[in-house]
Amino acid sequence: SVNCRAANYWYSGFIRLQSLIDAAIIQMQTKRSVWSEMDLKVVMMGQPGSVEVQKFPHALISIYLVLAFTPFVTFLIVNVAAEKEHRLKDTMTMMGLYDTAFWMSWGLLYAALVTMMSILMSIIATYTALFPNSDFFVIFSLIFLYGISSIFFSFMLTPLFKKPKFASTVGSMLTVVFGCLSLFTVLMKDFPQPLVWLLCLLSPSAFSIGIAQVTHTLRGDGAVFSSLAHGPHPLYVPLIMLVLDCFLYLMLAVYLDQVLPGERSLVYFLKPSYWSKRKKRYVEVSSVYDAEVNGAPVGEESVEPVSPEFRGKEAIRISNIRKVYKEKDNVVEALRGLTFDIYEGQITALLGHSGAGKSTLMNILCGICPPTNGSATIYGSPVAEIADGSEMKQLVGICPQFNIIFDVLTVEEHLRIFAAIKGIPPADIDAEVTKVLKDLDLEKIMNAQAKNLSGGQKRKLSVGIAILGDPKILLLDEPTAGMDPCSRHQVWSLLKSRRAGRVTVLSTHYMDEADILADRKAVISQGQLKCVGSSLYLKTKCGVGYHLRMSINNGCEAEKITSLVKQHVPKAKLSRQHEAELTFTLPFESMDTFPGLFSHLDCQPDLGIINYGVSMTTLEDVFLRLEAEAEVDQAGDVFNREQAEDECDNASLDDTDQRLLAFSENKSDVVSGHALWRQQFSTVAWLHMLNMRRERKAFSQYSIYLPVVPLQIKCRSTLRISGLVPSAYWCGQAAVDIPFYYLILSCMTTILFSFHIIIIRSSPFQVLCTVGFGPAIILFTYVFSFGFTRVCVVSASLVLLSFLNENCILLLFLLRWLEIHYGGRTMKNDQFCRLQHQYSFISMFCRFAFQGFVLLRHRLDVFDLNLHRISPNSKPKVEKNPEEGLNEDEDVQMEKARVKEALTCQSCEEKPAVVVSNLRKQYKGRREGFSLNKKRKVATKNISFCVRKGEVLGLLGPNGAGKSTVMHMLAGDTDPTAGQVLMGDYGTELRPADNPLEHVGYCPQVNPLWPRITLQEHLEIYAAIKGLRGQDVPGIIRRVVNALELKEHLNKQAKSLSAGLKRKLCFALSMIGNPQIVLLDEPSSGMDPKSKQRMWRAIRAAFKNRQRGAILTTHYMEEAEAVCDRVAIMVSGQLRCIGSIQHLKGKYGQGYSLEVKLREELTGLQQVALLHKEILRIFPHAARQESHSHRPTHTHTHTPPPTHPTSFIFVSLSSAKQTFNFEEYNFSQSTLEQVGG
Repeated sequence: SVNCRAANYWYSGFIRLQSLIDAAIIQMQTKRSVWSEMDLKVVMMGQPGSVEVQKFPHALISIYLVLAFTPFVTFLIVNVAAEKEHRLKDTMTMMGLYDTAFWMSWGLLYAALVTMMSILMSIIATYTALFPNSDFFVIFSLIFLYGISSIFFSFMLTPLFKKPKFASTVGSMLTVVFGCLSLFTVLMKDFPQPLVWLLCLLSPSAFSIGIAQVTHTLRGDGAVFSSLAHGPHPLYVPLIMLVLDCFLYLMLAVYLDQVLPGERSLVYFLKPSYWSKRKKRYVEVSSVYDAEVNGAPVGEESVEPVSPEFRGKEAIRISNIRKVYKEKDNVVEALRGLTFDIYEGQITALLGHSGAGKSTLMNILCGICPPTNGSATIYGSPVAEIADGSEMKQLVGICPQFNIIFDVLTVEEHLRIFAAIKGIPPADIDAEVTKVLKDLDLEKIMNAQAKNLSGGQKRKLSVGIAILGDPKILLLDEPTAGMDPCSRHQVWSLLKSRRAGRVTVLSTHYMDEADILADRKAVISQGQLKCVGSSLYLKTKCGVGYHLRMSINNGCEAEKITSLVKQHVPKAKLSRQHEAELTFTLPFESMDTFPGLFSHLDCQPDLGIINYGVSMTTLEDVFLRLEAEAEVDQAGDVFNREQAEDECDNASLDDTDQRLLAFSENKSDVVSGHALWRQQFSTVAWLHMLNMRRERKAFSQYSIYLPVVPLQIKCRSTLRISGLVPSAYWCGQAAVDIPFYYLILSCMTTILFSFHIIIIRSSPFQVLCTVGFGPAIILFTYVFSFGFTRVCVVSASLVLLSFLNENCILLLFLLRWLEIHYGGRTMKNDQFCRLQHQYSFISMFCRFAFQGFVLLRHRLDVFDLNLHRISPNSKPKVEKNPEEGLNEDEDVQMEKARVKEALTCQSCEEKPAVVVSNLRKQYKGRREGFSLNKKRKVATKNISFCVRKGEVLGLLGPNGAGKSTVMHMLAGDTDPTAGQVLMGDYGTELRPADNPLEHVGYCPQVNPLWPRITLQEHLEIYAAIKGLRGQDVPGIIRRVVNALELKEHLNKQAKSLSAGLKRKLCFALSMIGNPQIVLLDEPSSGMDPKSKQRMWRAIRAAFKNRQRGAILTTHYMEEAEAVCDRVAIMVSGQLRCIGSIQHLKGKYGQGYSLEVKLREELTGLQQVALLHKEILRIFPHAARQESHSHRPTHTHTHTPPPTHPTSFIFVSLSSAKQTFNFEEYNFSQSTLEQVGG
């Protein structure tokens, strides 16, 4: 070849010159001419090989085919392990799914995929030059058996790990490592045959050995059935062992799945009870409890006795149940001797704080976990007996706390699959699915995939799965969590309609839900039963009294009204005061004085009272009182300890309010300009260092994962609202990442030089290439991170990119390897050498230049919107509203007038903190059919309202009403299509102030917390981002910690905080910096009642400051009543009504609710009829709210707004109580839930 350097000796004339010199020397020495005798020939010198030429292809092909199955193993492990992590398998097992059916469903599906893959790969291998002359069925058998063994190998690994990501990583690594072990049999001569059999117990090794043997037979007739016993390692060995591996892995998978959860012993299959399970179907309760009396201890004050009708109908009996968990060195007692009965024909609610033991009790009743001591029976049969049999799926419907969904399945497909699992006959499945879809109003979304459903819709689907087959017992763990009021009411109506003849047990954090829905409530605290009974019983025994709520005008004197109330009710307490509303708490023992008080209020219109309403204490108050008693009973109470240690915490609720008020009114100087940029820069760098130091994955692809984490946890949006400058954020990140790269580079270079793996070269291109690669790849990851919002997706994409990149590098390495080891013809074409040395520099230089340009351009595009909002000279870009609201409520029209006045009035004494004027948001839709026009989706329609300073405005409404869209526009996450939003100190030119972000605090619905950053570090980071001076930060943190009772949690990382503490921390972060406007998006979501009350108290105290306003969204109507001064209810993107709580109750409320409990000896039909007649005399238009056959001692009546004054009503009810001698009654105004619903 002309291109070969060795040939240059011939073509350049060098050989001719050398031969002439040699001939001349010979002639001089011998005195004889040798020109005619000389003959020139060129022979290439041979090079001895260190490895036989045929062995390397054997190993390379076998390893590559093993790697081809690695993504298959990874995907299978992730899917199976994810179902176990989300506890879907356990739930389906409780519903009747057999373990054999579970494993066969996965096995048959992937066996079909393996079959198709094996056929395709065998055709390619045998009909191309890869394995010529080989038999198709031999190759197919080898590939197919390895594929099946890979399925069972994946099944075997899933019980060993809890996290799918970790399981998939280990599975992939083991597959590659086991496959590489076969290299010993290829590269070593005389490898012992017994070790080959032993090595083939690992299926990747068996497959790799088999492929290597197939490659070896290519020198002969190929891999055919007649040659299975030939060769250094006969092919029949891996084939036989792969069959054995399939059975071995399958047995290990089933065994580990039973043993590793820890519920069965290692030799469970040797016990006779496993092979001879006793089958016992339930019997009717009347035959079991005929000779028994009421299960509740008669005479015990904390348990309300049931009526005679329910005695003997104890469907579930819980007897002295204890449950103890062992966590390392700690022993946690979740349940402490729980004993009570649950009755057929009633709905029983389990109430308690987070960690009280509600879910543990539910798991025991479902058969998920056994109790440590005690027993639970369902219709006379122990739960442990029916949990493993077919009785459970026929008898019990289960809705666990988590959603039972598969992301890719539709709503209808979910119901059909679970109907089949529950054993519903195929002929009845269609009718049952249709009925459930109709009952829960899921028909409109029946074809939607579960991943596209909202949280409330997923819960409705889980409830629908539970009621499939009309089970006799329903166990529902927080069934309405995340639902809007309309959806909650639908579920309540459904459960009430299915109450007769069935048993319903539900746990909930919504006290109003338990009050309205449940017949009996069981309050559990610290694993112990505190009280059991009806709402009226609990309110009377443990309540705080009545709440008197007054709607007042601007000229009202609060002191005068307070004096009047206390004149009639000396123990009355002013619990809340606002310029438009007053709320008093009136004790039960003063009920006889109520008529005089109400009569006095009715007779004095000059007091400034627009209207007033009275309602009985809520279950929330009952729960908090029982919780307080439980805390006193607990030795070493956390809060008592804290009060003893900290002089700032030795106070009551009022002192806590004072601490919150002092915190909220605190003002400190802030830095600005370049000083603020430097402070933010250093803070981001410090934050990044903390994340890298504590994140275990930081040293493996850290540059890919960490930039995506803030997007996934929604931190960047919150930081932007807090005033973080984009350049400070990215420069702070790079200031840590780039030096860290150079540190690693220095260490690697030192090690390579020390061991003489590389030698020092002086090529400037190589130095530039090495130095420039770090900034290039770091900047690339910053850009790359914006294409993803989930770390798991980045992980998968990284694997794909790495696979492509590494294969390109492997190809060049292979060329170099062939160049070194095989020389010959490869060396003749030295273009490979030139390609190698130039490839690295050119590609890296281009990558550095291109990625730097892309980052600059992409940064400008991404932050254009944010820079526009932050820029002091920018004006909002809005369009004109295409329509104006028609047929609006008069309060909404008055609110628009106030907004218009606030925008046009230049001499107003006090401007609102927030002004929202005709706010509209319109999203681009999709084309329908063949239409060229896209249907636009309007999320909000001309919303107008204002928030006065010192006011908390609540945004209420069902899912899809537009609340979140409004919050996103207020927070700056999205631009309005039309309208105007003004916050803080705005001028008369209808534009924000110079830096509007310094006026806003934001508490989003999703906790924007870094998992490995402590609570104190979060506070310090946000304080620095908002520009607070370093010397002021410790004092501010101390005040907020004392106010929100966070002192003992300061050094805990965010991932270890409870849901309530996370929400408290988010609220604290939104309040740092003394913002004028605070946006609270469902601040108490996920909290138990006790934590909710603390959060509400914190919000109320924080906004006693007259210079601050807040907007709060919630699904929880009682939260709006407790926190908000005014509420605005949105429906379908429109503002339907707005006003104070009492104003909306008086205007839209549905009257009052009267509940009367008769004495047991007075429940005759004649006595009840006379009582109803008396109620109709007092309330002529009253109507029964529900049937009372399930609760004969109670009568529940709904009354329209009364025509008589409240004083007359209480006088009449007191007289009726004496006349009919009934035990107790509850007369309450309608709740805000009824107004919003």
